[in-house]
Amino acid sequence: MYDQGLLMFRKLNLSNHILAVALLANIGNTQLDVKNDCDKALYYHQQALTILETYYPSYLVRIAEILNDMGRVFFRQQRFDEALDFYHRSINLLKEYYSCNNDETISFLRNYDNILKHDEFIKHHEQVLISRKENGTTRGNTSIGSNYNGISHVHRRQNQFDEAFDFAQQSLTFTEKSNPTNYRRITDNLSNISEALMHQKKFDEAFDFEQKALNILKIHCPTKIIKIIESLNQMGNLRRKQGKNNEAYDLFQEALTIYEKNSSSLEADIPYTLTSLGIIKYNQGDYDGPLNYFNRAANMRKEFYSTNCSQIILSLNWIAFIHYQTQSYDQAIEFYEQCLRIDEANSIPGQLTIDKFLMKLSSIKRAQLQYESSLAYELNCLLMREKVLPPNHQDIGESLNNIGSCYEHLNQRKLALDYYKRALVVYEQCPLATHDRWTIELKIAELSI
Repeated sequence: MYDQGLLMFRKLNLSNHILAVALLANIGNTQLDVKNDCDKALYYHQQALTILETYYPSYLVRIAEILNDMGRVFFRQQRFDEALDFYHRSINLLKEYYSCNNDETISFLRNYDNILKHDEFIKHHEQVLISRKENGTTRGNTSIGSNYNGISHVHRRQNQFDEAFDFAQQSLTFTEKSNPTNYRRITDNLSNISEALMHQKKFDEAFDFEQKALNILKIHCPTKIIKIIESLNQMGNLRRKQGKNNEAYDLFQEALTIYEKNSSSLEADIPYTLTSLGIIKYNQGDYDGPLNYFNRAANMRKEFYSTNCSQIILSLNWIAFIHYQTQSYDQAIEFYEQCLRIDEANSIPGQLTIDKFLMKLSSIKRAQLQYESSLAYELNCLLMREKVLPPNHQDIGESLNNIGSCYEHLNQRKLALDYYKRALVVYEQCPLATHDRWTIELKIAELSI
């Protein structure tokens, strides 16, 4: 619809640049927020910016708004340095505009100077300046608050939590002063502050800020179900980090209940909620409850987040782990094999991830006394590790040691001795592998008799 509107506008009136800027900005925001097409969003915003800078360079506020929009796009693309640059450029323009009496005010006063008496002019001058200051400050604070909020998000994604805290606090101050009913941004700032404090291990303070955000959401934004769920998840996570598992469980359960009461089509991170509930149950020594939660999380991720392979693997890995803990080895193998297949299909060259599943499968096969199967997994794991890791890496020593153990149980003493010796060469170069080195030395001594 916006593309058609732009085409029609170009045909009918190419000279109305202000309308063109508005239309281009709307198209850019639609491309980002509706279609998630960052490249097209940048294209339209850049066109709008070019028109403003060419024909209306004094329209600082409008230029700042476009720069802010472009910062949002760069943030979505994880181009954080560029996002920060555009947010700061936007802030600087806004500060320049609102920190002085601009030409519009001066021109307005000069016109009145010609028609008003001196006392009337002075009185009107004062009223205009007061009004300008109040209106300008309000609008300026709102816009600057938006930019500070964006900068806070960028720093948070870059794990720069001190900076994220500072900018979120500034955004909160600006927003509460200029637009105290902008609950969306206020709660967003409170959540940003909470997360920054969490990473600084200030859990009680972080919880208090998130509690404030949740209270505002429940009172003023009760239809913002996704945000309420996110807030409850954050509070549950904080309590879990503090070891307050009962409180954490109640918060995660509330998030799940709200989700189930509203709509199963909500794009909320309920798999995270389910996984958290499962972990709490596991930490309490319950194995049946976690399986239910982890299975639900895995099924939801497969259905609604099929491209997020790492999270699907996380859920399947938990299911496999619980089966392993309860010695349900066949089920554990089934789910570890699923993890392995997904990881292999989505692996990045030069990145080693599948070895951990090969190791787990090998371990289960050894527990089942199936040493030939265990050996197959170990040999494959060694091959993967040798492609990526340096030859003296401790993990290669671990693989060589496990292969030696498999051959020893298969009564192939010569091969076992050979792999133990190779493992010892690696461990001798690893200062932290003292215990493993002593163990292998004993095995080599036994097999050398």
